[in-house]
Amino acid sequence: MNGILFTDCMGYNPHPRPYSLAVLIVNFPEIKKNRSSCFGSYKILIMSVINDLVEKLNPSVRFQWPRTQYNLDSQSEHLKKKLLNLVEARESFNMIIMGPPGCGKSTFFESCLANLKTHKEFYYHRRIIRLNGLVCGKQLKAAVDEIFRQLKIEDEFDKRVTYDVSTNGKGSELILWKPVRLGLFGIRDCRNRLDSVMDLLRLKINESGASKKSRIYIFLLDHLEYFCEGTQLLLYNLFDACLNSKGCIGVVGITSRIDITEMFEKRVKSRFSHRIINLSGGRTFDDYLTMAGGLMSLDQSRNIGNWNEEMLLIMKSPQTQKILRMLYETDKSVGRLSLFLYEVALASDDSTQIQENIVKTWNRFNTSSKVQQILDLPVFDLMLILAIRNVHSNPFQFETLWQQIHKLASQFKLERSDLKHALENLEVDELIVPIKTRGAGKVRKRDETGFYRSNISYNDMTTALKTYPQMPSSYQEYIIG
Repeated sequence: MNGILFTDCMGYNPHPRPYSLAVLIVNFPEIKKNRSSCFGSYKILIMSVINDLVEKLNPSVRFQWPRTQYNLDSQSEHLKKKLLNLVEARESFNMIIMGPPGCGKSTFFESCLANLKTHKEFYYHRRIIRLNGLVCGKQLKAAVDEIFRQLKIEDEFDKRVTYDVSTNGKGSELILWKPVRLGLFGIRDCRNRLDSVMDLLRLKINESGASKKSRIYIFLLDHLEYFCEGTQLLLYNLFDACLNSKGCIGVVGITSRIDITEMFEKRVKSRFSHRIINLSGGRTFDDYLTMAGGLMSLDQSRNIGNWNEEMLLIMKSPQTQKILRMLYETDKSVGRLSLFLYEVALASDDSTQIQENIVKTWNRFNTSSKVQQILDLPVFDLMLILAIRNVHSNPFQFETLWQQIHKLASQFKLERSDLKHALENLEVDELIVPIKTRGAGKVRKRDETGFYRSNISYNDMTTALKTYPQMPSSYQEYIIG
């Protein structure tokens, strides 16, 4: 929470520290008695707490969510032990984190890394290389380019001089590695370049020996299944490095495929340790409620007063639990729950609105996509929906709609061309569909003689018209009719 400079109306000195509404009432009782005179600052402080909650739940900062994993203590300890062994025991490892989409695989790995921040030897010497299979899984060249970029080792090939360990009886031969510029090499050069990267990593590890101050390298392969398409040279080199090096290299794959090991080539499978962390275990509804309470809570070190207690009470209310139960039965993933609570926080200006907005957000989440599309339409385009509702089960032309609403359109000084353009917008949004000409196999060119059919159910149109915000009063008679 950002510090807020606050000078209250009772003559206190400014406090360059954050305050929430609860803290003001607890620590400054005079403010509670003089709310009207302090309304401006009072409102700002309320919003500061809500802004913190929105920032915490914001899906654009995925890995920064302070989310807690439930029933995963043993898996978390296993992964953290393997990560620490890179430093303490100089043991390389490779493993796969497996689970259905949205179960929190990436967050599980990132939270384990975050929990090791207090371990200085690990935290200050680790180097994370993140590779996404959607971006560079199918092309070895793209993966090698990304490794070079993240390791920042282009200059290493200009400066480093090493000895070839394979001698020909005359002693070791001096070799100078030269870089191959990005985008200017074929598959053969790409493989040589990958070999050079792995040799350089091994060389750095061997130079440092058993020192705990040496770099440790952790390769995170998201969407691991895409790295199994085509050549698996990258996987082979990484797994081989874990098996044969003296430590400091870890490889963690993340995937939703339960048959991932069957996709490995024989040589890759022989170097895989078969360590798998499965996150597909059942999450009970009690765990789900605890998770929801944790997501709506804020850090106590920020002096937020009784905010967390209020959120826990809201999560225990029967109405909230009923909604969360329906959300749980639909989708148990953390991402879906976080997005739902994010929408609740965005719509709230105070803790007293949280309960109400949970109901409103659920109604919106549970609303048909077509209903939501109608609710997002401009009010003039809504005229056509009024007319389409009357002929929803039959094909119609623009002229049919115009005859129904031309009087209503004249009240708003809308011309025929304006509503024709609105009809084209409905077609673009796929709320109406043009009917194909018989025998031609092609859709009739847009004109007033073309026929359309509604792509919206009668119930969806009725629901949208009844809930449309700030509906003009002149529309009501058409809805009733």
